[in-house]
Amino acid sequence: MAMHDLHEMKREIDEANMNLGVASALNATADVMNSLGFDEAASAASAGAASANAAAVVDVTQAMTWQTAASEWQDVAQDLVGQSSAQGAAWTAGAHAAHAEDQLTGGGLSETAKTAAEVEAARGRAEENAYNKRAGELGDAARESADDAVALERAAKSLGD
Repeated sequence: MAMHDLHEMKREIDEANMNLGVASALNATADVMNSLGFDEAASAASAGAASANAAAVVDVTQAMTWQTAASEWQDVAQDLVGQSSAQGAAWTAGAHAAHAEDQLTGGGLSETAKTAAEVEAARGRAEENAYNKRAGELGDAARESADDAVALERAAKSLGD
């Protein structure tokens, strides 16, 4: 999605540049017509230049909106990578905790080994919970960024073309 939005940004920049070129040519035409005394033609050329400049402003605004949407999609990707990493760490911590809990359930441990297994189980579950919480936060952030990107894309489209 980010690549698509960056492509749209480039397209809008190209359109803005084209409109600015048209505006410049019309301004030059207006100057020539004005110097020759063709006031009506100069006014028409000036009006065309103003219209082309206004279109260029819209294009630049659209380009900036598309760029911001692309940035939001890049944030989504980063958040999802982080979420995946946190979820993997949660599963690993949970597996370590389960192994320690299995040792405790199996019995036959010395007091030292039992204490070490209890500590490992507690630590594993605490890490599992912390990583699950972080994965949830990153998922929520990704969802918010995706919603923002969609809204920005909608806004860019509604500005006109």
